[in-house]
Amino acid sequence: MSILIPLYIAVLLGATQARLVQRDDLLNLFNETHPVIVVGLPKSGTTSVTQFLRNFRVKAAHQFINPKHCADIWPVPPVTVDNGRHWRRIREPTKKCFIGELIQLAISENKPPLFYLFEAGIYAASQMDVCYDIDIWPQIDALSYLIKAYPKAYFIHTVRPNISAHANSMLHWSDLSSRMKANGQLSRFHGQSREKSIFENTEIFINAAHHVVRHHFKHLPHYNFLELAVQDPDSGRKLAKFLNIDVGEDYTMPHANPGNYEEKQKKVTWFQYFTGGR
Repeated sequence: MSILIPLYIAVLLGATQARLVQRDDLLNLFNETHPVIVVGLPKSGTTSVTQFLRNFRVKAAHQFINPKHCADIWPVPPVTVDNGRHWRRIREPTKKCFIGELIQLAISENKPPLFYLFEAGIYAASQMDVCYDIDIWPQIDALSYLIKAYPKAYFIHTVRPNISAHANSMLHWSDLSSRMKANGQLSRFHGQSREKSIFENTEIFINAAHHVVRHHFKHLPHYNFLELAVQDPDSGRKLAKFLNIDVGEDYTMPHANPGNYEEKQKKVTWFQYFTGGR
């Protein structure tokens, strides 16, 4: 018995060390050549993917990074991106150091889009959009730049199969849809109109964004591309396999920002269709 206990402890410590080595290896798995780029919309599971990466000690940024990396970037020049979309000049500091701002700065300087993230030691980015006083959507409007700059990247398209539920989540997340409306995102795609509610125009926006991403990668079968619904019970294992990360058969995806919007959906529908709120 006295021999078995130390043997058991040694095996346990060895397994733990192996897992640590495996996780340390992940720090080198993703780099300037092989970054992780999440091209999903807000409320599609981008936070969950970020948490997945951070659980494996991958330095991942979600929407913004440490403000010290934006200390001296303003003003950020305007740029014209895919399909003639114009990102206007950012004249003064914003409240946070948004990924989208750094992408705009890099493009304006003819540098790879994630240049300034890499300088900060970050090799995984998600929710790159900025929708406040400035309006930047790299996962839609600068996708060709990202694809051209990083042919060996891991592109992850987070989606929610239930478009209505996704739109409803966006409607209730920090008043995102109202900000999108103010910035013209709810009138840019075919089918959107003043006659439709914010909810309906948000649904059209989501479907159009999905089309943009899928259209790009449809013609690039050799790229590393995964469309991922984080609500899928197997999403964690699918993501791990895609990123060449070993996990157990019982591994489940971390779910950030879970919520049930059923009651809110009823209130929004009532407000929009019976009081004319749009």
